[in-house]
Amino acid sequence: MSGPLPLALRLIAGSSGGIRSRSLRRWAALCGIAGSLLTRYGWVHAGRCSARDWRLPLEIPAVPPVIGESQVARDEGSVVASQ
Repeated sequence: MSGPLPLALRLIAGSSGGIRSRSLRRWAALCGIAGSLLTRYGWVHAGRCSARDWRLPLEIPAVPPVIGESQVARDEGSVVASQ
């Protein structure tokens, strides 16, 4: 809505005259504003989704958590003092 549609409406308004051209220019302006708003909210939404999981757009695999020696020893049944 913010690209070719307002341009086409402006070109049509330029070739026609009278009240019709004024109406087309008004529609072109409204389409441009609506397209700009939709683009802005789309980018903001995409940024929030990207910030939620930054590995997804970069295609970075998730790293498994590092298990410390004390946790492994506890899982095997022995007790190890934590440092």
